[in-house]
Amino acid sequence: MERVENALGYSNLSDNCLESEYSVTTQNDFASILLETGFMSNVNDLAIISNPTRQEDIAKAILTGISEFFGRKNS
Repeated sequence: MERVENALGYSNLSDNCLESEYSVTTQNDFASILLETGFMSNVNDLAIISNPTRQEDIAKAILTGISEFFGRKNS
């Protein structure tokens, strides 16, 4: 979570993390996660998620987190 927080430029996002029974994460036969990296209705979020450089930072942070979860190193 810390890497995603840094990539988004926010802190304490984990305080808002929820574990819920969404069908996208429960009604399938494989591991899954649902990530919201921002909201288009929020001007500050939109500026971040519309920026290609920030998109790359966010994607790398997510990849690293998933890789670490599964015990692999991201190259």
